[in-house]
Amino acid sequence: MRVVSWNLGYAFDFKTTHDRAWHYLGALDPDIAMLQEVRPELPAWVEERWTIVRRPPRYWGTLILVKPDLGPRELAGDHPRFNDSDVYLAAGTVTLPDGTSLLVGSVHAPIGEATGDELFGFDPRAIKKPYAPAPSRNDVAYRYYRDTVRGRRFLVSGDWNVSPRLWDEHHPGDHEAEFFDRARDDGWIDCYQAFHADEGQTLFKVGSPPYQADHAFCDGETAKALRDCYIYPHPAEDLKLSDHAPLILEFEP
Repeated sequence: MRVVSWNLGYAFDFKTTHDRAWHYLGALDPDIAMLQEVRPELPAWVEERWTIVRRPPRYWGTLILVKPDLGPRELAGDHPRFNDSDVYLAAGTVTLPDGTSLLVGSVHAPIGEATGDELFGFDPRAIKKPYAPAPSRNDVAYRYYRDTVRGRRFLVSGDWNVSPRLWDEHHPGDHEAEFFDRARDDGWIDCYQAFHADEGQTLFKVGSPPYQADHAFCDGETAKALRDCYIYPHPAEDLKLSDHAPLILEFEP
């Protein structure tokens, strides 16, 4: 089973590249795709090939594509919202070939502090990274998914806008490494780090350090079936289809 996690870069020259990015995704042929910064007008062939798990965005949004034989269903209930125009989080369930239910989540956590309604009713002191002065939007997304997946098989992936090492090197005091320490302590498996010792690069924005802003996490049981997790830079670095490279996960059937 192939899973692709990719920020398609709505703001990245989308008028000429977005359709090409969709066709590139089609060539990758994922069973499940977690996508971010997707325009609301999907190519007709996409909706014929996959079931769409998402709430419709107004301008751009986050969604999940699932091949119909996996029986996808959108997860009921409210999601945190970081503004009223776009969709940042999507969640649903799929049925694996062995009959197991897997909760899947697609994440886009914008950079910045979470304030007001963005906190989704969470106590800011309880959800922020321990040494950070205030909670970030990725803290809200993490807390939402942590509570949602508790006791379940899960795979949550996307553009968390958080870096394991390099961000803290360039921005002392932001404490982003604590995000990954917290996830590990909660039993979340970092799929990329399970196969690679160093931080990868998924962000190819001009002038930006080579951060890995995109990450996939799963539970320990699901990790047993994970055969590889890698970044494929070609569509971002060479083809310029997005300022993010896709993260690809290969699971045993």
